[in-house]
Amino acid sequence: MPYTIEVWKESGGGIELHLATIYPLPVAIAAFDAACLEWPTHEVTLRDRARIIQRRDRPLPNSSAAPAASRP
Repeated sequence: MPYTIEVWKESGGGIELHLATIYPLPVAIAAFDAACLEWPTHEVTLRDRARIIQRRDRPLPNSSAAPAASRP
């Protein structure tokens, strides 16, 4: 099954952009890391269907730096 990368709305809520559907997993992880750099103020997820493989949460409003990606 392919993995999906999504960028979520900056204000919260739903998916703003379905960025990619990728297989195999190492390529999907590389694309996820690139998406985290490209959209630093958004939540970004790497999913296997409904299961979240990796998630980068939105930074706090008063934070000047984007948080690092979380890895299981």
